Amino acid sequence: MGELVVTNPSKQVKESHRVFKFNKVFSPAATQDMGNIKTFKITM
Repeated sequence: MGELVVTNPSKQVKESHRVFKFNKVFSPAATQDMGNIKTFKITM
C-alpha cells in the first residue's frame, strides 16, 4: 500500500494536509483502459 500527502501551506494547520492512500500503481505506459479494467475488477 502507498500513501501520498499533499500540503497546502496557505490553509490552517488542521486543514493543510490531505492524505491519499492507494494499493495499486500503474506504470507510465499504462492506458486509461488498463486502469479502468483493474479498478472495475477490484470494485466488483
